Amino acid sequence: MSHRRIAFALSGGAALFTCLCWLGSRPLAFSQTGPSSTLVLNHVTVIDPDAAELRRDMAVVIADGRIQSIAQSTRARLPRDARVIDAAGKFLIPALSDMHVHIQNEQDLLVLATQGIGLVRNMHVSSDEILKWTAQAKAGKIFSPEIVTAGPLIDGAYKSHHGAVSF
Repeated sequence: MSHRRIAFALSGGAALFTCLCWLGSRPLAFSQTGPSSTLVLNHVTVIDPDAAELRRDMAVVIADGRIQSIAQSTRARLPRDARVIDAAGKFLIPALSDMHVHIQNEQDLLVLATQGIGLVRNMHVSSDEILKWTAQAKAGKIFSPEIVTAGPLIDGAYKSHHGAVSF
């Protein structure tokens, strides 16, 4: 399985953690030995959509916001300074894509990101606001999925929406 396929588009593993919290019924246990940018999700079940299987009791090592390794927990080499999350009973899934959204405000982006959506296609741009949020998301300044925008709405002879292009 490709590491990129299960990596969330969001930095720092925050989306991975968020997804694990919602999919499980009990809180995650933390083990922190010191400040580190390395995170280990230990004993997690990885959902592999390419193989259509569950990979149980896995250790996923994430450093600087990127997945470095995925191995059976019993065989994994865990960095000593890593922050370890006991993810037993939790599931790790790929980031999802939503190819038809109408983003109205920045709050919409936060909701999408915290629900495991890593990529959205916004259906039409009615203001510079979407372009601003797209730039902020790319720069990592807002917690947001990656945004692809379709451009202005193309309308008929009479404009029915603000910002639409008529012909």
